[in-house]
Amino acid sequence: MIRGIMFTMALAAIASTVNAATLELLGRPCRAKNILATCIVKDRATGREMFVLSDMNENSHAELLFVDFENNTGRAYRAPAGAGAWALKEVPGDRLIVGTFYDGVFMVFDLKKMEFVKVANFPGETYIWNLAMGGDGRVYGGTYPGGKLGALDLNDYTVEDCGAPAPPNLYCRQVSELPDGRTLCYFNTEKPTALIFDPAKKKFDPAPPAISNGVQGAVFDGYFVTGRQVFDGKTLEEVRPIPFPTPPAEKGRWSFNAHMTTRDTVYMQQGQALYRYKAGDKDMTLVCDVDTFRSGIDEVSADGWALGVRGQDYFVVKPGAKAAELRPIPVESGPRQTLFLRVAPDGRLWGGPTFGQTLWWMDPRTKKYVNTSTICDSGGEVYDVAFANGKVYAVAYAGGDIVEYDPSQPWNQIGLANPRVIKHLATNGYIRPEAGVTTGPDGKLYAGWLTRYGAYGGAVSITDPQTGDTELIENP
Repeated sequence: MIRGIMFTMALAAIASTVNAATLELLGRPCRAKNILATCIVKDRATGREMFVLSDMNENSHAELLFVDFENNTGRAYRAPAGAGAWALKEVPGDRLIVGTFYDGVFMVFDLKKMEFVKVANFPGETYIWNLAMGGDGRVYGGTYPGGKLGALDLNDYTVEDCGAPAPPNLYCRQVSELPDGRTLCYFNTEKPTALIFDPAKKKFDPAPPAISNGVQGAVFDGYFVTGRQVFDGKTLEEVRPIPFPTPPAEKGRWSFNAHMTTRDTVYMQQGQALYRYKAGDKDMTLVCDVDTFRSGIDEVSADGWALGVRGQDYFVVKPGAKAAELRPIPVESGPRQTLFLRVAPDGRLWGGPTFGQTLWWMDPRTKKYVNTSTICDSGGEVYDVAFANGKVYAVAYAGGDIVEYDPSQPWNQIGLANPRVIKHLATNGYIRPEAGVTTGPDGKLYAGWLTRYGAYGGAVSITDPQTGDTELIENP
């Protein structure tokens, strides 16, 4: 944020000293996506299922991208508020509820009208993290920075502040529905605490220790499932053995996928294999067991298509397919602000968005621009680039990655070939390249870093771009 403000101030200072007639608008090239939440809904007009993606845009507000995955087409719907949304949930009445960040509001999207119809404020809160349906028919969301639980009434869209019962925690990071209509809430980061909110009594009570680990859960067939455990829906006591089929133990660890689980269907992940079990069935079903490009499956359609997001792309695994198909998300995002701007030796402009972990380049002579796909597997954002030997070297948060990209060679990030990470500094404790990167007179890359969360300190890295060998000068 600070870097973005400084960048804007710098442009304003330049503009104030240059005759307006010499300024030319080159375009709005930064178009990266940053998908934070997903769901599947039925198009009310056609009955076709749509893969809905919550996309971040700090300039023109959050976006909902509706992707017709069978036809590989899509459309964007710009929101009236929010920079983005971690919280996305379909609720009765042909509606999606969207919980935003930076302004912390509940938004209502009408699936019949295909438009946003309401913005409901939660005063004092800037993030709504995720959503759960309460037994009283209201939608509950946890917040930051107040560490509160809020309730959205779906009849009149009023918001009730249910309080901050676990100070000094700033986050109510997870909320999960329980079979009896109560809501399990997990608060952190100062003093991790799990409490259960009863909407009938409007009261918080301690959660049993076994479900107090902050792992999201879901309701299935009257049970509460979370991690690799099943709990009785009335007593919340663990049920052993698990009363329905689970993945074969000889194939390794597995866990429930709470995001995809519904009240009549539970999903279980074991490595790259995804299983589904419907209440009342004799056996579970293997949905798919294929490589998904080091990304997880987010949704499964009624017809058995498995869907997921990988940076600027999404993938599909058709029923019975032996491989996943990676596709660019077929919607162009609205223009976004760039976190940095550099001029390459060949005159091209290079930049990258706040979050999205991508780069863009523009030829100022032709005004042509290109947005890349994700440059590394770690989530986050590119802070800066430098140039050497015809290649681009990016420094990125949050993996502390130094990434080499050769624009003259074919793109192959999936194969970890181009772009490729030449140094991963998170293993040394450094994750944020706050001071950027430059090429020194010796041809090496010099970058300045801040340390990991919960610690103080910084370092300068000196990297040989040919070998990736890196020297660290810590706390200079």
